[in-house]
Amino acid sequence: MTAQPIVIPFSALLEQPATVGSKLEEALGSKDGSLGIVVIDGECLAQLRPCVLITGLPASFPALREKMFILAEKLASSDPDTLEREYTKPDTSYLFGWSHGKEVMNGVC
Repeated sequence: MTAQPIVIPFSALLEQPATVGSKLEEALGSKDGSLGIVVIDGECLAQLRPCVLITGLPASFPALREKMFILAEKLASSDPDTLEREYTKPDTSYLFGWSHGKEVMNGVC
């Protein structure tokens, strides 16, 4: 059996948020088959725009997100020795810092 990501309709997040808890636990939990992946499905970008107002994200969010992606790319393309020495945090079970495939989930790397 191949594990599949959990798909949650975007409308359920907005209209029935209490109903998605079990799906999130299934996706992000530590049981066999949990991939740590949640797919939010069913909405186009134009429909997401009202969500920005609902969640109260600041007007600066798009610029901050772009800056984060630029910095993430810079980090990911850094020298491997520097990444290992400065940013790899095995004491956190690789929950923080740089890991690049070292995470263990359900006993599998």
